[in-house]
Amino acid sequence: MDKFGINKVENKICNVIGDFGFKKKENGYEIDRYSGNSKEIIINEKYNEIPIIGIGDEIFHYSGLMSVTIPESVTYIGDRAFHANNLSEISIPKLVSHIGDMAFSNNELTSLIIPESVKAIGNNAFKNNKLTQVVIPESVTYIGEFAFHKNQIKGIIIPDSITRIYNDSFSNNLLTGVVIPDSVTHIMWNAFKNNKLTGIIIPDSVTCLGEECFSDNNLKYVILGNSVTDIGNSAFKNNPDLKICCKKGSYAEKYSKKNNIPCLYLDTDETSSSLVKKPDVNIPEKTRLNHIS
Repeated sequence: MDKFGINKVENKICNVIGDFGFKKKENGYEIDRYSGNSKEIIINEKYNEIPIIGIGDEIFHYSGLMSVTIPESVTYIGDRAFHANNLSEISIPKLVSHIGDMAFSNNELTSLIIPESVKAIGNNAFKNNKLTQVVIPESVTYIGEFAFHKNQIKGIIIPDSITRIYNDSFSNNLLTGVVIPDSVTHIMWNAFKNNKLTGIIIPDSVTCLGEECFSDNNLKYVILGNSVTDIGNSAFKNNPDLKICCKKGSYAEKYSKKNNIPCLYLDTDETSSSLVKKPDVNIPEKTRLNHIS
């Protein structure tokens, strides 16, 4: 069984048709070779009347692709499958459950709709693109390190299915708003570093904030509950106007005093109440409707 939970039944000889090579799996074929030089490709849904269910590791990386059509039969996309091309858009089939490490990194993608079949988004999967809009469905339970690092995303809603936000997963973007659900317990190193966040509400479920997780933003306030018991070094570095809103006697209060960050007390300080507002996360209606359909 491979990393995607697919039972392998492999032929010793790769089946080849045209520029493509195919490897037999239990439930269909995986593309495991591409020798062409076309800038625009359409992948057929079947080979020998059997569905093509997967795109293998590194099959199309560094191929100069500008356009690719992935068939609806595909259920997984391997590591670095389309890494380092010139793709500006991609339609991920509605049966895909896993998107591998670096699968679409170093492209020119500007928008992305992830289907509700997807459960895991690998490390660096969409790193270094030009994404401005991303909709992440509730089916996703894992978003890897650097998954959306170095894009142009302005707003993101983390689904309730996520429990950890990993290292650099949304760093180096243009985020002005983010919604973190009550399911999240850990926000790891650099998770939202180098964005344009002005305020953040950390839900009571969160116990740990990693090093520099919100550094290099424009934070005016951060609201921290009693559940936070560990805040890493420089978690809020380079936010000169920051105020921490928390309760008296909390770990957050001790942290703010230790790091010389002004502290406002929730429920007792009228000023803190005036600061608190729901983050402004704008997901365009067209994108939402496309996701629902």
